[in-house]
Amino acid sequence: MKKFSFFVFLLAIFLMATPRANCSFLPNSATTNADSISVYPVPNNGTFILTINGSTEETIIISIYNSFGKRIYESKELITEKVTEKKINLQPTPPGIYCIHCVYLNNIKKDPVIKKVLIN
Repeated sequence: MKKFSFFVFLLAIFLMATPRANCSFLPNSATTNADSISVYPVPNNGTFILTINGSTEETIIISIYNSFGKRIYESKELITEKVTEKKINLQPTPPGIYCIHCVYLNNIKKDPVIKKVLIN
């Protein structure tokens, strides 16, 4: 088990060093440090919770991309609560770093949000 964890750690370091692992294929206007969206647990096994902090009724598109820029998940969600938790299951998904891209449709003043998640 320790060898596998070390391998995942090395894979994560390698992927973070590659240009695609930094989500460079996503729009430049997206913010990576937004407090409005969080992901836990990190790392995870492909199942995680996306917490979205909203203030008004908003529609959001959640897209998840692998390190090659291929979209592997997309969902359109109506956010009606101040805090919304969305359980996402990507199993079976190979280990790696994935980019979560969230776009607010109702509020053009809000930049898209990018978060990274490590699946092991």
